[in-house]
Amino acid sequence: MGRAITIVLICTALGGCGNYGSVASIATITGDKPATPAAPPAPPAAAQPALAPEKSSFSMGGVWDSISSPFSSSTPPPAPQTPPAKVYGQPFEAGDALRLVNDYRASKNLAPLSLDPKVTAAAQALAKDMAKHDRMSAKGHDMGKRLTAAGYSFQLAAENAAAGQPSVDEAFESWKSGAADSRNMLLPEAKHIGIGYEYRPGSSHKTFWVLVVAAP
Repeated sequence: MGRAITIVLICTALGGCGNYGSVASIATITGDKPATPAAPPAPPAAAQPALAPEKSSFSMGGVWDSISSPFSSSTPPPAPQTPPAKVYGQPFEAGDALRLVNDYRASKNLAPLSLDPKVTAAAQALAKDMAKHDRMSAKGHDMGKRLTAAGYSFQLAAENAAAGQPSVDEAFESWKSGAADSRNMLLPEAKHIGIGYEYRPGSSHKTFWVLVVAAP
C-alpha cells in the first residue's frame, strides 16, 4: 500500500502520468496485473524489414532511477560525537598520584618520592575542610600546623590544592599546568608525598584534592 501511494505522489509531481497514475498501473507494479483477453491473430502480410521498436517517451524504470537514486545512494552523515560525561566518586588509589608525580619528576631527572602516612594525614585534613566548606582553601594555609599535628617534623614542605576534578589524573594535570604547582612537585630536596581526597556529592565542586610534598 505504501508503494502505491509513492507512485501517485510522483506522477502528481510530474504533472500527470496518463495510465501510470491509475489503480491499474499501481496493481501492475505491486504484482496484481489483471488478465487481458487474447488478441485475434493478425492477417498474413508481406515481409517488412525489421524496425527498431519505438522508444517510449516515458519509462517507469527511468522515473524510478531518477527519483530514487538520491535516497538509495546517499549515506547519512555520522551522528555527532558527544564527550563522555564526567563520573565523580570513583575509587581512588594514593599510588596513582605517586606514580604520576614520580613520572613527572623522572622526566626532569629528579629523584622519586615515597608515600608517607603522616604527610598524607596532613593533606587529608585540608581536603576534609575544603569539602566541609565547599571551597578550595588557600594553599599552605595551616600546612605547618597540620604536619606537626600529624607527627611529621619537616624541614621543607609545599602544598597543592584542587577542586572539581573527577579523577586524580585531571587534578594532576591542573597542577602540572600551573607554574607554582608544578614547581612544588619538582622540588629537588623533597623526599615524601601525601595525597588527600574527599568526595562530597551534594557540594558544588564534588571532589577536593590536596597534595603535600615534604622533607624531614
